[in-house]
Amino acid sequence: MPVSREIALQRLREKETRLLAEIQSYSRRFRTGIKSSADTSAKHSTDSADMACSANARLSCVHTQLGQLHRALDKVRRVMDGLETGSFTEYGFCEKCGEEIPPARMEIHPEATMCVSCKSKEEQAKKTFRSFKIGRPAAANF
Repeated sequence: MPVSREIALQRLREKETRLLAEIQSYSRRFRTGIKSSADTSAKHSTDSADMACSANARLSCVHTQLGQLHRALDKVRRVMDGLETGSFTEYGFCEKCGEEIPPARMEIHPEATMCVSCKSKEEQAKKTFRSFKIGRPAAANF
């Protein structure tokens, strides 16, 4: 049986708080990384190209992680909004197949709108689409 609206909102608020803390932490790392990479490049001119590349790679990873965290936060907030306004009445059920999403999954990912099976199919379809989009067939297509 799906969890109550109140418990779902509580879990979503807790996840929102965790995501906001992670975003704040990564934002600090990003700002610190930009400052330290500029300082390091100015101090070491002999290997500045190598240092700039590794600093840029680290910043790129942090930037990517920030993007993922913001997308996760947006999803949590959309589900919370839907539950609060009553427009999201099928909480705890898969939006694709209609089956109940296992309570263990909902506890870990209270923003989940798909069961594991449907989510896996969606991820595989995205992976296949991305690989064809950039001109490389997915490994499963060999």
